[in-house]
Amino acid sequence: MKKQILPALALLATAAFAMPGHAAGFNYTYAQATYDDFSIDFGNPTPDFDGDGFTGAGSYDLGKGFFVNGSFSFWDLDKTSADIDNWQVGGGWHMSLKPNLDLVFSGALGKTKLSGGGTSVDPDFLAARAAVRYRINKKFEIGGGIGIVDFDETGNETEIHFNGLWNFTNRI
Repeated sequence: MKKQILPALALLATAAFAMPGHAAGFNYTYAQATYDDFSIDFGNPTPDFDGDGFTGAGSYDLGKGFFVNGSFSFWDLDKTSADIDNWQVGGGWHMSLKPNLDLVFSGALGKTKLSGGGTSVDPDFLAARAAVRYRINKKFEIGGGIGIVDFDETGNETEIHFNGLWNFTNRI
């Protein structure tokens, strides 16, 4: 059962890379902190998992379309003694397709550690992703993408994400 939940939780952590903070326009330098509340449904007979925790993430624009990024997440699973820690570092490249449309390619390496009840599982992973960012107006942006995450202990998982971001001011 641990081998089923680890890939799902690691994919949840990739949301930090999929939803960068930014000012008006596309910005690839940011820092963000998020509260995560999640529910993972594996279907019968495997039970569902609910939990919550926090993620800190950041990115730095290196210029000429390149950026580096990283994140760390720690979560607790409800109704269990299990804790999950997830970290990843990576980078990528973006290009403008139109003034309000960016194409983004990124990759990351990381580790997800599930511990509790005297046992621990901690697979490493590599991820490759492609995404688009579309600015509808100065305040609102939408995006989406697809990726593959290769876990050293449990095989490959596909991730799909969609997001929307609202800019309250140029700084927030």
